[in-house]
Amino acid sequence: MRVELDHGRLGGATAPLSQHVPDVHVHHARRAVDQQPQDSLGGHGDRDPYDRAAGRALPPPASLEAAWKYFILCGGGIAQALFGTITVYFAAARVLGHEGGALLWTHLDAVKTQLEPTVLSLAFVFLFIGYGTKTGLVPAA
Repeated sequence: MRVELDHGRLGGATAPLSQHVPDVHVHHARRAVDQQPQDSLGGHGDRDPYDRAAGRALPPPASLEAAWKYFILCGGGIAQALFGTITVYFAAARVLGHEGGALLWTHLDAVKTQLEPTVLSLAFVFLFIGYGTKTGLVPAA
């Protein structure tokens, strides 16, 4: 941004506020990292707190780990819920046919005695685990 100001591509007072906000966040992030305790050699340990190419502070490793855990848990959970839904569909499609009403509650209720109980039990397990991870039935450690 300083280069653009030096070459006259941005006016000091006419530049949009969104161009000034990132500089404020980078300044506060660098100040927070500089105030962290240093190791015996005067550095911040084995990690570089700055993204040198972009000139901004990196997020702490704990937040990256939490983001990946959330991504993996939600991705795996929704995949299991989808598999459970597909299993219910194929169990109902054997009885109702593939015309398109195999997942309607009214149609499922009408043929509930004709559905295969083992397949529905398996589907229930996948649906419970899949949607349970999405709703947070078991808190993550």
